[in-house]
Amino acid sequence: MVSLWENIKYRVGKDRLLLARFIEDLAGVSYDFYKFIFTSVCYLLAGMFIVGVPLYPIAVAFTMFD
Repeated sequence: MVSLWENIKYRVGKDRLLLARFIEDLAGVSYDFYKFIFTSVCYLLAGMFIVGVPLYPIAVAFTMFD
């Protein structure tokens, strides 16, 4: 038979373990969210450079003919 003290120690340890898992999951979610935002901004900037840099000389060339 398990004593009351052993039962209390088990519950406190189990609750701490659940809290630690929750904090770890929360940290993982925030890391994934900020990684997604950073990656999205990087792709947006890369796309702007890929489209904008070649488009600028083309626009300058067309303004010469105007």
